[in-house]
Amino acid sequence: MKKLLYLPAVIAGLWLSSCSDDIGNYDYKDINEVSVDPNAPGSVEEGKTYELFAYLDHFNFDPQLNSTFGKTDENAYEYEWKVIPVGAIWESVDESKIVIATTRKLTDVVSLSPGTYSAFFNVKDKETGITWTTQFRLQIKSMTEEGWLVLCDNEGKTRLDLICNRNEEEEFASHDILNTYDNDAITDIEDIGRPVKLLFDRYQQSYSRAMLVTDKDTYCFDGDVFKVGEQNSLRWHFGDSNHPVRIKASMNSANAGSNNNLWVIIDDNDEIYTLNNTTQGSMFEFPITKLQGTEPFTPAPFIAANINQQAFSPGKEGQGSNPSVMYDATNRQFVEIKHGSYYPSVMDFSGDKQLFQNPTGRDMVFMAPSRHGPIYAVLRDPSTKETYFYGFMMHGNGKSNADSEGWNVQVCHGKINGPGVENATLFAFHPLHNYIFYAVGGSIYRFNWLMPDTPATEVINLSGEEISVLKFNSFRGPFPEYSNASYWQYSRNYRLVVGSNATALPQEECGNVRFYNVPDLMQPLSLHKEHNEFGKIIDIVYKERLKK
Repeated sequence: MKKLLYLPAVIAGLWLSSCSDDIGNYDYKDINEVSVDPNAPGSVEEGKTYELFAYLDHFNFDPQLNSTFGKTDENAYEYEWKVIPVGAIWESVDESKIVIATTRKLTDVVSLSPGTYSAFFNVKDKETGITWTTQFRLQIKSMTEEGWLVLCDNEGKTRLDLICNRNEEEEFASHDILNTYDNDAITDIEDIGRPVKLLFDRYQQSYSRAMLVTDKDTYCFDGDVFKVGEQNSLRWHFGDSNHPVRIKASMNSANAGSNNNLWVIIDDNDEIYTLNNTTQGSMFEFPITKLQGTEPFTPAPFIAANINQQAFSPGKEGQGSNPSVMYDATNRQFVEIKHGSYYPSVMDFSGDKQLFQNPTGRDMVFMAPSRHGPIYAVLRDPSTKETYFYGFMMHGNGKSNADSEGWNVQVCHGKINGPGVENATLFAFHPLHNYIFYAVGGSIYRFNWLMPDTPATEVINLSGEEISVLKFNSFRGPFPEYSNASYWQYSRNYRLVVGSNATALPQEECGNVRFYNVPDLMQPLSLHKEHNEFGKIIDIVYKERLKK
């Protein structure tokens, strides 16, 4: 604990002058020195950073004082807890909020806004007037800053639950956060409708967005605030539209080093719209659901792009084209919006590895990007119901802007063999291993596409439950706020996420969320963590930190 003494400069100068004349003519007098015992339970430690969640945690500081004079009477001192936002301009700091407590113990609920604070515990000896200070830091987080969003159906109404990681071992779940989170006017609409899906579009922090889709509208969450209402309706991105917009798919597609950073959506009228993220005031204008601007088509409800923002280019670190990929359900073919193009066109594939034809002649069941590059899709033959997997990579020529060119390379294709696969609608491709997972009822099957003659085998059986979500959540990054991410944070990319509903329980508590470790060499899956008592689960997505 440091001692703070305040002496005016003139007095200090006179004192020093007198000292120089009277060396050896005075006696030293001991003073009571005060310090905080760093080893006592609940103590506050000099220089340490404490992480707490706003409106969820309580301060738990109970500092025990050491005194060289043995002054243990708590009333012999005055106490003060101060906090100042790190990097704040002093003129912008509300001085009335600097002091948060004047007691020795600090056990109040954390009501500070999310951010990093320099904090001070001051102890003033009433007899000497000397103040002793322990300095530390507070990292205040919002429970809605990031975490697993769990969308639930509660008797036809939307309920949003949350799973938040405090650290590697400790997680907590919060239920119905649209109605219970400490936020003014969390919704200004009496009934926001029945839940449909959650979306988190990844790109740079400035453009990433989390969205809630209901059967009445689509809402863009604002940073940490889960407000659902007129002011954050997606329709405002269509200018002065008076009509709600319900979307089926959304994706950010960015070309490295260029201004062609598109936000692409498919609405519930099966129309495709684009908006340029880097153009201030850009709006969704008119639909572009025509091949090369002339031939109308109906898109499947999927959009994919390289989630690391850049097309992969050997030796060029991804510079170049990064198109948005969709599927033309009318003509049963993959299509893309190329860099520099306004309308979709039929995808071409380059190289000697030609594994499948485009058009495919099949119906799309699933498509998603993966953490390490390939885009994976599942298509089904409309007559035989045979189910096939497709994988391809997008590459760039290492140039940006007008000189950017891209080409697409097929990486895998084959038939998925396994029980009930002809009726499956939930699929997940492992980001590293050659595994395809699919769900039928309460069972999950694993298929190894490098062993195409071996049928998929059951790896998880959730008796009495219906699986509603099956996925690997591909996290964004790396970005500065993730540069110091721990192994456990990165490893979430490779865990199988399963949402299911117990058929014998009421809707308000039937939902279960499980995370499974997936080893290599076709070894059994192991349960990593499990959370229960959610509403009827419709969708699960991880909301990453957004820049305000």
